[in-house]
Amino acid sequence: MALTVVGEVAAMMAVGSLVGLGAGLLAETHLAELLHEVRAADLPALARPAAALLGAAVWAVYPPLRRAMRVDPARELRAG
Repeated sequence: MALTVVGEVAAMMAVGSLVGLGAGLLAETHLAELLHEVRAADLPALARPAAALLGAAVWAVYPPLRRAMRVDPARELRAG
């Protein structure tokens, strides 16, 4: 179950990153003005922040997921 949740978060972040990278490539002329000495279509320069955000999202989901895995759902429903 934990891998399913982490996988879903990673999939959502990957889709968001790909959409963001696509939008960045479409806005290439404007990005060329902002990124000095870097081509606007320089994929590694655009992919590194996306990879960092993906890693941060997966890392952020792990502690709450671990806490949730320790809870007995039947007991919590009876207590509610």
